Amino acid sequence: MKNSVQRAAALILVTVVLWLHCRRYLPLFQDDAFISLRYAQRFLNGEGLTWGEPPVEGYSNLLWILLISALGFLGVDLVTAARALGFLLTLGAAAAVFFFGKSRRPFPIANLIGALTLALAVPVAAWSIGGLEQPLVAFLLAWSLVLVSHRVTRPHVTPRSMFVPAILLGLLCLTRPDSPVLVAAIVAGFFLVRGVGRAELKAATILVAGAAVCVVGQQIFRVAYYGNWVPNPALVKITFSARHIREGLDYVTAGFWALMPVSLLVVAAAGWGLWRTATRPRFVVPCLAGAAWALYLVAVGGDIFRSWRGWIPIIVVMVIVIAEGLAEIERRFPTVRGRGLLALGATAVFALFLYHQNRDERNRSVLVNQSEWDGQVVGWMLKDSFGTRRPLLAVDAAGSVPYWSQLPAIDMLGLNDAHIARHRPEDVGKGYIGHELGDGAYVLGRRPDLVIFWSPHGREKAVYLSGRQMQALPEFAEQYKLVTFEGRRPYTVRSKIWVRKHGDPLGIGMIARDNFIYVPSYLFDVGAEAVAYVWKPGEVVVDITPTSPAVVRGLTLLPGGWHLHVCANRPVHIVVRASEDSSEVARGDTKFQFECTSEGPELVDVEMACVEPGTTVVHGLELDLRRDPSKIVTITRIGYPCGPTPKSED
Repeated sequence: MKNSVQRAAALILVTVVLWLHCRRYLPLFQDDAFISLRYAQRFLNGEGLTWGEPPVEGYSNLLWILLISALGFLGVDLVTAARALGFLLTLGAAAAVFFFGKSRRPFPIANLIGALTLALAVPVAAWSIGGLEQPLVAFLLAWSLVLVSHRVTRPHVTPRSMFVPAILLGLLCLTRPDSPVLVAAIVAGFFLVRGVGRAELKAATILVAGAAVCVVGQQIFRVAYYGNWVPNPALVKITFSARHIREGLDYVTAGFWALMPVSLLVVAAAGWGLWRTATRPRFVVPCLAGAAWALYLVAVGGDIFRSWRGWIPIIVVMVIVIAEGLAEIERRFPTVRGRGLLALGATAVFALFLYHQNRDERNRSVLVNQSEWDGQVVGWMLKDSFGTRRPLLAVDAAGSVPYWSQLPAIDMLGLNDAHIARHRPEDVGKGYIGHELGDGAYVLGRRPDLVIFWSPHGREKAVYLSGRQMQALPEFAEQYKLVTFEGRRPYTVRSKIWVRKHGDPLGIGMIARDNFIYVPSYLFDVGAEAVAYVWKPGEVVVDITPTSPAVVRGLTLLPGGWHLHVCANRPVHIVVRASEDSSEVARGDTKFQFECTSEGPELVDVEMACVEPGTTVVHGLELDLRRDPSKIVTITRIGYPCGPTPKSED
């Protein structure tokens, strides 16, 4: 009874420590995690495992998406589902370390130290709530390692004893497609410990079969559903080159130093455990798995995400090695004094561990960079503004803005785009991992209505290849206008977004039969500080002031009588000028009629200024041509938020 109470108290302690540590990094949620949530969102909406159209496999965490979808089906918010799963699975990984150590004492303090080390690792705590699949990887890998390590030390090994580890390794392969690296290392470690005999071959076959069934099954699904043999993430992110290998080596080396002094203790424990014949069987499997993953990171160029995400499998190995190493010390010094000194030393190491980790730049970045939630503000703004009109959105950051806006989208980096991922530039391998691909002509050819370069905040000059190539084409400057939008819920964020200037659903609309022109207010030229914002759902406005008037340039007017109407909440003074020489064509207030007397089409500019002091909210500009101005009739036309639009004379 006492032993059970102690173990329960220890598990509660680990839970509290992990909870408090995770809370420190709220509201962290990685932008790429919203990509996974978009797949889950569309899957729950009956649109399949897709990010957009045509369907592509832009994820590398199938099982994670399916688990989130299952909770979403039960009515759980998807962000909450990802965080709850992450925390519980990390706790499950810590439990694996705690309950399956080798201490012979009733209460294994060495294993508790290992579990607390996992909970105090900044990458583990951060990614427990970061929204991606690392907690699931940690859970499945931890239990696989402790179960296999436990079984290989038995006098006899049976195929039946490998069924549970085989299932876990199979699920690990469904969680990440690069998990066969870990499976191969675990199987190799199994043979190094046990040797090659008939019983060992049968047991290893079971281990491999679990992974193989899942890998082959997912490959069949990939080909049948997506029509491709290779998933997009492999094409976008994996490029073997000398530069990426150097970056991978730097990544592994820097991660080792970021995890000091625990990483140094792990090296000492592993060296000591592998050197001694009596302890070697318990260390071979986890150490080989950790080494294999480190070599894999070197080969692929490391990982681009914050807080050493790529190190999570290695950290799992580290805490298992620590638990095994300290268990040996605990056995050698079983007295209360010895166990007390062990706990005291662990406390000192924990303090140094936390202090050193929090000085690391990658770890500190999870505390200061929260632009993903700015993407929620921008996404909601776009949904409120244009959701019913379904404009096509092109983005570099393919996570938070597409997820929250729920608009059809183009991933300009290619992770979720079939064309870009399979048309790689010739110099691929010389740039930033996962951000090297692009095709500006292709993206421009799809005529996106909205283009956001870089982050949810947008920018005028593109950073990545698709955007740079687009801006090098003369058609881009002709077709697009940079607009500063302002989202105002739940807080204020501004985003610089390029908007296609002509054509439905967002640009300057012209109905040829009725000769009706509509210019939305966000396409006006206003002062540098002016922003477009949501007036009410489906309606975007801008403010003009006495010192910041608005202009619409280069409208083509046919000869005849025109009815002009500026939709605004207050009177507006209007001047119509010829674009060529700025000569005045007409003037009036808010709503008036005028004649265009030129023999052919004429380009004009429309200037709008406040009549009264203060701010005037402008919704849009309408121009309606009628041969007989006296017959002008206006009604509401669905699709144009301004309100009055022309009705045919019939």
